[in-house]
Amino acid sequence: MERKQIRDNRIKEYYADVFFDNNIQFEIKLNNIGGYFINRYKEVWSRLYNINIKEDIKHNFINTALSVLNVSSELIVLAVSVFDVIAKNIGIGDLQYNLGMVSRLRAQAGELMNDINRFLVNNIRLNEIQEFIGIKPVIEKSGTKQPSHNPRIEFCNVSFRYPNTEQFVLRNCSFTIEPHEKVSLVGLNGTGKSTIIKLLFRFYDPGEGCIKLDGTDLKEYDVYAVRKVFGVLFQDYVTYCLPIREIIALSDFSERFNDRKLKRACDISGAGEIIREWEQGFDTVLGRYYADNGKDLSGGQWQLVGLARAYFKESEFLVLDEPSAALDPISEDRIFRQLYDLSEGKSSVTISHRLSNTTLADKILVLADGRIVEQGTHTELLKQNGEYARLFKLQADRYI
Repeated sequence: MERKQIRDNRIKEYYADVFFDNNIQFEIKLNNIGGYFINRYKEVWSRLYNINIKEDIKHNFINTALSVLNVSSELIVLAVSVFDVIAKNIGIGDLQYNLGMVSRLRAQAGELMNDINRFLVNNIRLNEIQEFIGIKPVIEKSGTKQPSHNPRIEFCNVSFRYPNTEQFVLRNCSFTIEPHEKVSLVGLNGTGKSTIIKLLFRFYDPGEGCIKLDGTDLKEYDVYAVRKVFGVLFQDYVTYCLPIREIIALSDFSERFNDRKLKRACDISGAGEIIREWEQGFDTVLGRYYADNGKDLSGGQWQLVGLARAYFKESEFLVLDEPSAALDPISEDRIFRQLYDLSEGKSSVTISHRLSNTTLADKILVLADGRIVEQGTHTELLKQNGEYARLFKLQADRYI
């Protein structure tokens, strides 16, 4: 029953947990849909209750019958022994002996049945563990070669589609990122911009083609060493309920007590403005999952903290996926100017739908239909009057 009901129990827990998520609470209050989640919880709870109560009644009936039978054995021995004592067939000592033996027998029989029951349950648990152990592991295949700190990246006719899907995200995609080059990836939603980053970090491998670092296939490099090369802020930045020093230092956790390095990362990203007035400074807990005095941040502030985490790693290659999606225009402008000013001699790849942020890039790669359709500087692409120029003018016209 437990195995059959595990998914229903997870659904039930989900409907209960939504009330502990701040973001969902706002939606629930705004649309007055708390009753929907409560009713769905009750539906699942009632269905499981109706199934379980039948088994409980059956179990309790059998258990009561066995308990009555168990106790009646002592009553029968007691009655027979009393008659034998009255008839002087046995003595009082024999009566006590008989009752003691039956009591011990009943207790040991109960222990035996409990042991058998535990054995059967544990056997099922063991089978589940064996099934889990028997699952064929998917291990990240890694080479041994160590990458340089600022490698030349080359995508060679890369095609890729996500597992269990038919549609290709990338088709024969080719481009090069030179060392110390500032590159912007531009394109509509679903054109494969974030997928390129995931392939670069080997979260997936291309179905066709290859990716090269400094002329060598990416698969020949130690995958964890490759990931250490990059400081990263993903589009779906993660929020944690931890002290802010640990949240920022997740990119280089051994340095979490280096306050000088923490301060520098916060100053560059703009997160320093957030914590300046906090009494506990870097030891302040963000979120209130377990901390009553935890600090709540807005989406833009969380993005600044995520950006600080990328800077904290002090990598020579920065990858920023929509780093300013939740920021105000002033913060956005500062971030992109700092990105180009502070990363002199370093490489960077930025993904942004706001094309005003691409104007300072050394090279802009425009994706469409899973491939690079245009590349060049902002000025060069405007002169080509192609896809980039169309998208840029479309956004620019809204400000005129």
